[in-house]
Amino acid sequence: MLQMMRVSECICSTVPTLLATFCSPCPENRIAALGNMLPKQTQRPGRCRREPVLQMHDSPFAVYDIEALRRMRRAKWALETEKYGAAVAEMDFSPAPPIISALVDAARRGDMGYPHPQALESASVSLKDWLKERHEWTVSVSDLVTVGGLIHALEAFLLHFVSSTSVVVPTPAYPPFLSVPRGLGLEVLESPMLCDDGQWRLDLDDIDKAFSSGARVLILCNPHNPTGTVFTREELVAVSEIVDRHRGRVFSDEIHAPLVYAPGAGRPSGRTHVPYASVSSAATEHTVTGVSATKAWNIGGMSCAHMIISEQDRLTANRLAAVLAHSASTLGLWATAAAYREGGPWLRDVVSYLNGNRHRLADLVDKHLPGVKYRVPDASYLAWLDFRATEWSDEPARHARSSAGVSTNEGTDYGAPGQGFLRLNFATPAAVLEEIVGALGHTLPFR
Repeated sequence: MLQMMRVSECICSTVPTLLATFCSPCPENRIAALGNMLPKQTQRPGRCRREPVLQMHDSPFAVYDIEALRRMRRAKWALETEKYGAAVAEMDFSPAPPIISALVDAARRGDMGYPHPQALESASVSLKDWLKERHEWTVSVSDLVTVGGLIHALEAFLLHFVSSTSVVVPTPAYPPFLSVPRGLGLEVLESPMLCDDGQWRLDLDDIDKAFSSGARVLILCNPHNPTGTVFTREELVAVSEIVDRHRGRVFSDEIHAPLVYAPGAGRPSGRTHVPYASVSSAATEHTVTGVSATKAWNIGGMSCAHMIISEQDRLTANRLAAVLAHSASTLGLWATAAAYREGGPWLRDVVSYLNGNRHRLADLVDKHLPGVKYRVPDASYLAWLDFRATEWSDEPARHARSSAGVSTNEGTDYGAPGQGFLRLNFATPAAVLEEIVGALGHTLPFR
């Protein structure tokens, strides 16, 4: 028993150190701290100490090399035969220091059990304040329903908040928006988006036609995944009028909203995110909005998201609140609260770095990928690359994987309009991005 108590004490004292160590933005700190944690007998006498392979740069977001990224064991770099990871939608950067501190504090006090009122309230209040400050959108804590993730939110919406046998999904679309409704036995009506010189927009006439045929639900993604489009207020108002006319409902996924390249220094042509539910009273009433800090603050493993509801859904939400909240994690709640409350400076810096990368990618495509078209996205870190005029037009992601060793996402996974496209994640150090595009260019056949 005494031995077990000592083991437990060791674990409790080590967990916070591990969190701080592996989340440190400084690679030298991570290596040095890990070395100090190793038992002294493992440091064999007479052996040369290997110098860290990582070098610091001006930006804390540019400190990793390929081998260091693999050692992080993130899902994006959990590769099989590929050399480069550019598929999974997460960033190759350490989380914001306030988030790390919140997780360390929770671990130190042993707060890693089931979600509880204090953590739930902290996350909700922080989100409410963020929406007001960031988007001038006023919601109350009672309008927020905690859930483990946006896929859980979508499932709950389709199962409990609406009654429809078919849903409208503008495509290309995030694959779960196609697979989740089908898995629930619903018919999916794909509404191909329109593309003008790389600029994607909703086909309002086609959406209206789909609702006229009997659909009662629209799954909207704004900012849009995978094209990176931020829809204008005018587009969103037009959508709300169509949905209201048909007495329909909308699930609006806005997880990428904090990563919009809004107008500002270095971004004269940027767009501003407008929450769909805020564009009109009708939109407010017929919408459930899904939001989460996990994408923008790079904490995808911290299970926590929120549904923003209206008055018509309050009874259903109250009935399901405890069950839905149980799917979230306590650590995710504390991380979410810290992100919205104190993560603004880190977010500003990472968006600035990503802004550089999205334009850097345009230069790299021009230099290394003849025939490939790329429109710089309005938001997030996902590039929608058009290979239709190349030898890889049939399955570009398969060719990228087999020929260049680059893991990306096949365009057809996002629906029929994705034929000839692939999705590439550029949220990586600039030097790594250059290696990735260089590898693609080295193997892409010329036409």
